[in-house]
Amino acid sequence: MKIVNEEKSWLEWVVFVLSALLIAAVTGFLVYDGAQDEGRPPEIHVTLGRPAPSPHGCLVPVTVTNKGDETAQELEVEVTTAGEPPEQASLTFDFLSSGEVRDGWVGFSRMPTGELKVRVVGYRSKSR
Repeated sequence: MKIVNEEKSWLEWVVFVLSALLIAAVTGFLVYDGAQDEGRPPEIHVTLGRPAPSPHGCLVPVTVTNKGDETAQELEVEVTTAGEPPEQASLTFDFLSSGEVRDGWVGFSRMPTGELKVRVVGYRSKSR
């Protein structure tokens, strides 16, 4: 049996170098991303959409985003109208994972006038 010693072509070398660079880049990113995970508590951001008429009054879309590293459980959001008398509605999300965006709606008996106020009432985080 004769062993043939063939040299690699330039195309094989290019593919080898590009593959090695890609593997090094992915590995570097994963190490960097793992080092950046600071275990930050949930950081909840709430935005309200435009009120829309409904058969029972008015519905307001609510979007919540968790920009922290930990999951928020039993997240409760409260929306209050500025009219007289003020109306209050709340919405609860079972959980909101890190980076997750979820939508919901709150209802009022009449179309709100003025600015709506929103606040995060509370949530549970992982126990320490």
